[in-house]
Amino acid sequence: MVWFPLMNRFVMLRVGMARPLQFVASPLPSWARQIKALRKQLGVNQLDFGKKLKCSSMVISRWERGLQKPPADCLIAMGKIAGPPSGWFFWKMAGIDSADAKRMLEEL
Repeated sequence: MVWFPLMNRFVMLRVGMARPLQFVASPLPSWARQIKALRKQLGVNQLDFGKKLKCSSMVISRWERGLQKPPADCLIAMGKIAGPPSGWFFWKMAGIDSADAKRMLEEL
C-alpha cells in the first residue's frame, strides 16, 4: 500500500493492481470516522447501510472516505439509527437542536 500526497488535503491510495486509485481525505474528518463506526456497529456493508438511508453504496463510500458530507436528511436518519447518545453527533451536524431531536424520537 502506497500513499501519494495530493493537494495537501487528499491522498491517493494505491490498493492493488486490479483496483483503481482511490482518493481519501487527509486527515480523515471525524464525521467520516463516525459514519463508518456506525455502519460497523450495525454489522452491515455499505450496500445495506445505503439501503437503510435510501442512497447508493458509492455515496456511503464517499462519506466514509471524507470526500463528501452527507445531506441533512441522511444525517437525521443516521442519528435515528444510532439513537442517543451517539445520535446527537449526527443531529448536531444536521443543525438539529436538542428539543427538535427529542421531538423526533418521540415520533418513533
